[in-house]
Formats: sequence, C-alpha cells, structure tokens
Amino acid sequence: MNAIQNHADYLKIVGINSFTQVKTESTPLRCFLESIPVGQWAKYRGITVDHRLGFQGRLSFHTVYQLMNWLGHNKKVRKGQRMPYQSWMNRHFNKPITKELFESCCAVSPNRKKKG
Repeated sequence: MNAIQNHADYLKIVGINSFTQVKTESTPLRCFLESIPVGQWAKYRGITVDHRLGFQGRLSFHTVYQLMNWLGHNKKVRKGQRMPYQSWMNRHFNKPITKELFESCCAVSPNRKKKG
C-alpha cells in the first residue's frame, strides 16, 4: 500500500468539503448582542436565557462574554458540525430582541441595578 505523498493528495482522497469551515448559525439574540459595543458587554451580568430570548429551557450566564462564546460568536465549525446552543434554539423564534427585553433577562445592566 502506498503512503500518501503529501497533504494535497490526502485532500483529494478524503474530499476537500469535509474540511470546509463555515460560520456558526446566527440567532436573534446573537444579532442583538453583536449590536452592543464589546466595551459595554461587561455592564450586563447574570443573564438568564430562556423562551423570551428564543431558547428552550433555562440557562444562566455570568457575563455577555460567556454567552457570546456559547452562541458561537466569531467561531467557525466544520460543515455539518453543530454547536451546543443549537440544541437549545427555538427554530420558530424570529422576533427581534430589544434592549428592554434583554435587560429584563439580566440581573445587572446599565439601566438596572442588581435585582433584589
């Protein structure tokens, strides 16, 4: 059996498409969060993600940074690969997320102090 001579030969054998990287699927929540300047993300804490934001179940994130990482922000995956957030998505949800709605899901936000 012949050894594979180089990387190009290998790609011909397995098919280039299996290595194609694509952006992760967007959500209304991620679109909203991308509109907030990154410098403002630290002002939002204790975020509860649930049906109000287009997801099934109830998840909590300490910061927008954690939430955006979970939502696949600036990530690429192999074609056909799924990120964990996609299992929680309500695929029929298509309402835009407003600042007021998002802030109602946060324990701390610029216009709201700690819930208490």
